[in-house]
Amino acid sequence: LGMKCIQYLEEKFSASSDVALCFVISSFLGIGVLFASRLQFAYPMWYQKVQMYLYGQAATLISIHIWIYAGLAIIVMALFFLYYYPIKWNTFDPLFSKISGMQVKWIDRLFVFGSILIGMRSVGVILMSGMLIIPAVAARQLTKKLSSMLLVAGGIGVCSAVLGNYLSIYIPFLMYQKNVYWKIVLPSGPLILIVVAFIAFLVL
Repeated sequence: LGMKCIQYLEEKFSASSDVALCFVISSFLGIGVLFASRLQFAYPMWYQKVQMYLYGQAATLISIHIWIYAGLAIIVMALFFLYYYPIKWNTFDPLFSKISGMQVKWIDRLFVFGSILIGMRSVGVILMSGMLIIPAVAARQLTKKLSSMLLVAGGIGVCSAVLGNYLSIYIPFLMYQKNVYWKIVLPSGPLILIVVAFIAFLVL
């Protein structure tokens, strides 16, 4: 629904993709939080599930989730590599793409949708935008070639995901071993984002 709204704003109101994306994300987030606040008291069990999708909880993923998201990731990557040049032209030179008849907006949107769908369960809806942008910002400082930038950004994303998940489990365990009687719960999503932001800050 959000993707359709973005497309509508771009086509009917000539809004830039950034403006449309920010408008839809902020509007949908506001609506989502309103619904979540209602669920908190009416359906506490549903509220806990919603929290997972808002803030992410990669540590609770089970084997079937991992296989499903791995399959989706393979499909997204295969489509991206298959349509690499059309996507590249459509992104950086839409006029050339239109003249040459290589308009691939549908595959571009499918790629974005697939990426968000895969990341939503692990880092959450709120933090997903950061994971889409911050690794690319860091990679851009290290290379000027798009293909290299994709590989570097992917590597930074994977490293931050592994380290963020590890810290979300290790820090509370360490606090318990040190007999620190302060209940601390560290969601993996925010920690992943903190790690990738720290990496980007070091690179900058």
